[in-house]
Amino acid sequence: LGSDSSLAQPLHVRVPSDAPTLVDFEVPAMSTNPDDYSYALEKAILLLPRRCVQDLKMDPNVGDSNGEIQQWMGRVEDLQSEAVNQDAETLLSSCACGWVIFCHGSGGFNWDNTRYAINMAAAGYGVLVPDSFAGQKLGLRYRAGIPNLAAKLREWNGKDGDHKTYWCDDNIYEASSPCNPAMLKHATHQYPLCYSSNAHVIVNHTSDWRAYYARVYRLRALELDYVMENLPGYISHAGKVFLAGESEGGMVAARYTHPVFEDLIAQGGRILLQWSCEWCYYLSCPEDARLGSGKANKNTPVLNMISYTDPFFGSHHNSIAHQVAHSPGGYGNASAAGSCFEQLVQDGIKHAFTIVDYGTTYHGLSEESGNLVRSALVAFMKAPDSGVGTFVSENCNTTARAGGLVRADCRELHDGGGRGKRVTPGDQLSCAYDKYQYHLQYKLVGEFEACSKPRDVQSATSLYEAGEKMALPSSAKAFGGILMALVAVLLASHLGLRRHSSRSDGRKLLLEESSGTDEIDYLAKEPGSENSMKGLQGRHFEVQ
Repeated sequence: LGSDSSLAQPLHVRVPSDAPTLVDFEVPAMSTNPDDYSYALEKAILLLPRRCVQDLKMDPNVGDSNGEIQQWMGRVEDLQSEAVNQDAETLLSSCACGWVIFCHGSGGFNWDNTRYAINMAAAGYGVLVPDSFAGQKLGLRYRAGIPNLAAKLREWNGKDGDHKTYWCDDNIYEASSPCNPAMLKHATHQYPLCYSSNAHVIVNHTSDWRAYYARVYRLRALELDYVMENLPGYISHAGKVFLAGESEGGMVAARYTHPVFEDLIAQGGRILLQWSCEWCYYLSCPEDARLGSGKANKNTPVLNMISYTDPFFGSHHNSIAHQVAHSPGGYGNASAAGSCFEQLVQDGIKHAFTIVDYGTTYHGLSEESGNLVRSALVAFMKAPDSGVGTFVSENCNTTARAGGLVRADCRELHDGGGRGKRVTPGDQLSCAYDKYQYHLQYKLVGEFEACSKPRDVQSATSLYEAGEKMALPSSAKAFGGILMALVAVLLASHLGLRRHSSRSDGRKLLLEESSGTDEIDYLAKEPGSENSMKGLQGRHFEVQ
C-alpha cells in the first residue's frame, strides 16, 4: 500500500455517512523525488548537550525539569548565528556522548516529544529532529514554526523570563498555525495527513484507512531517507547513534530501514516510546509490525516504553487499537498485549527492554512518569545492551524474560516517604495542558556518563569518592570526608549550582535537586481518551 507506484495516485478516503461533521477527503499523489523532502533536514530542530554548548561558546536556552538551563535547542539554521565558535562541524563531532535521530509524533515536535529530547540532551547526547511539519510546498501537513526559535526560547527561559518552557505543551510552532484533519467539514488550516484516529471512522472504511496510514508512514520514511543520504558528518561518524520516536514517530522508528541505517545504529539502538510494535489500525498488514521491516540487525538493542492503558495502542478495551480489532470487519491483532515485547521476541532480537508504565493513564509518559523515563533513558543510552536490565531489576517488577529480552512493569520514581507521588494540575502551570496533571519533582536513578560533564570541571561526587578510596585510618577518613565535603560545597558555590538542601554527605550535593515548585496532593487521574464522534470537531488533535 505504501509502494512508490501507489504513491503516484491520489488516495480517496471515506468517512461514515452517520457523521454529519465529517467529509470524505483526498490525499494527493506523493512525490518520490528525494529533494522534495529536503525540508526534513534543512528545517530540523537540533538539541545540544551542555558540553557542546560550552565548546561552541553558545548561550544555553533550555533545560530539564530541575530548572537548570544548560542545553540548547533551535532550528539547524539557527546554529550558524548562535555559535560564536564557527567550527561547528568539527566540534559537534567530539562534544557529545553520541547522537539521537528523533522522530516526533503526529502533532509535531511538541508535548512529550520536547521533554524526551531534552532528557537525552541532558544525558550528554546531541539530538536531531527532522520536522515532518516543515514541508509546506507538499501540502500534506504543515505548521509554521516560531521564528528565531533559539532566541525565543532563551527569552522565555532566561533569568527575567516569565516562565520555563519544559512543561509547555508547545513551544515550537505558532499557535495561529494548527494542522487540522482534512476530514473536518468546517475547519481552517486543514491538511490531508493531519488526523485524529477514531475507531468508528476507521472500521466503516477499513481499506481506505489502511492505505491512509501507509501513506503517513511513507511520508516519514521518505523524509528519513533524505536525512540518511545527507547525514551530517558529526552524526554519521559518531561512535554511538540511536533512532528514537514517540507515538507515530515510534512506529516509524520501529519500522524504518535503509541500506546504511542498520550499521549506523549498531552501537546505539532503537528507542520506541508510546508504541506497541503490534499489528493494529496504524499498520496495513501484520508484516508491517516487524522491526526494521524485517531487516533489523538482531543484535541492535531496543528500549520500548508505553503506558499500561495507552489510549491508542494499549490492550485494554477503550483503546483505538482494541476497538478496531474487535469490531465487525475491523483489523489488527485481537489478542494484542499492548507492548513491543512479543513482537521483539518473534523478530529474534537479542537485547531488548520493554517497560510498561503503571504510573500513568495518559498516552504521554513525561507528565506523570518523567523520572522513570529519564532514568530508563540514561541507563539504556549509557549501556544499550545491559543498562536497563540492571535498572529494572532494582526498580521494577520483571514480568517476562526471553533470552536477552525483558518485560517489566514500572511506576514513577519519587521521594514520597510512602505517601505516593504528588502531582500538580496543569492549570496551575503557565503553559502546560490544563487537563493533565504533572509530577514536578526531579529525580534521577543512576548517573550520567562522564562525557556529559563540562570538560574542565570535576564533580564534587568524584572528589569525595576519590577520598573514600584512599587507605586511611578511620580518624583520617573522617577528616578526609569533612574536607572533601567542604571542597564540594566550595566547588558547587563557585559553579553556581543549586543544592536540594545542606548536607554533610558530599556525595549527595550534586545528585539530588528539586524543581522548587509547590505541589499538591495526588488527584485521581483522568481516564483514557474518549472515543466518540460527539464533539470531534474542535478537539485537540496533536495527540499521537
